[in-house]
Amino acid sequence: MRIAVIAKGISPFVVGGAEKVTEEVVNRLKKRGHEVKVIMKYKKEDERPEIGIEIDEEWSRNAALEAMRFEPDVIYICRHWGEFASLYVKDIPIVSMYHDIDLDLLPISPDRYSKLEEITRRCLRRDNKIVVASQLTRDYYIKDFSADKDKFFVIPLGLDEKEALKGKNMEEDKFKLLYLGRIAPNKGIHILLEALREVYERLPIELTIYGGFTRDYTSYYSYLLDFSRPLPVKFAGRVREEDKTKLYQSFDAIVCPSIAHEGFGLVPLEALRYNGLVIASDIFVKTGVLSKKVAFVYPKTDVDALASRIKEAFLMNKSERSRLRRNAKRWVERFSWERHIRELEKILILVVLKNRRFLG
Repeated sequence: MRIAVIAKGISPFVVGGAEKVTEEVVNRLKKRGHEVKVIMKYKKEDERPEIGIEIDEEWSRNAALEAMRFEPDVIYICRHWGEFASLYVKDIPIVSMYHDIDLDLLPISPDRYSKLEEITRRCLRRDNKIVVASQLTRDYYIKDFSADKDKFFVIPLGLDEKEALKGKNMEEDKFKLLYLGRIAPNKGIHILLEALREVYERLPIELTIYGGFTRDYTSYYSYLLDFSRPLPVKFAGRVREEDKTKLYQSFDAIVCPSIAHEGFGLVPLEALRYNGLVIASDIFVKTGVLSKKVAFVYPKTDVDALASRIKEAFLMNKSERSRLRRNAKRWVERFSWERHIRELEKILILVVLKNRRFLG
């Protein structure tokens, strides 16, 4: 098939879960013999504004026109809030991957919210089929946007086929925690710092924060810097995609403190595989990425509970750590990029065949 892919960016040039999905979809569809053309908005990370900040009609129209000039059998859109290329596509079936949730929690004006809500409703009606990574995301669009439930396919995301899990055991004086991800309010880093403040004087602990921030969240980054000054915290900047696996394995535990806007969660899933000791908010239980049997889970805004989970992780002995990592290893076996692409390919073929019968 000829497949046009419309996305805001692609890993490793732009960092993020949606961009990682785009990379895997494009590369794996090509390996399966399909002709794929990628139309992307951002070529590098520092070009990208925060999710939901802008509504770009010109980009959406031009992306649709470029995709149609390719004369594809189907268009796959890795969709974000302010993108609506599907509304300009004619006579070509569309399969869209919806990542974002919690539109009502975005820090935007009521007018901007209304426009994004209307755009999303229209795109949901136009798209032939809709792919989401979790039941949580599916239910969100059906409930909040009255989307057609028969259009949805839930296909969990996957993991790279890299070396097996090699968890680090505490051998040094410090219990080393890692946060890896974007620096944004929905990621809950401020909750993590508040919890760290509760325990750092009683535990030999330190936190390293890897991640970048878009220009819209400069003030949030400044707030985190000020708050963390008396704490054992290091801000280490961005990390390259190819360095993530080694990074996961270099720490005692990974913390994933998100409080909103998570439709799946690649970081906690990767952390389970490449480290095995994960402290995470319950938002990732709701997305199906982890369970209380494989991670230290706490209510997403409960600072005291997070502090307790950090202490529990620190107090685990070597045998308990090994057991938890064995559980994590078994858990992540269900997540496969190859399975994701295989199921996606079936959907792409389905809409193409249906469109050909319709055209006669």
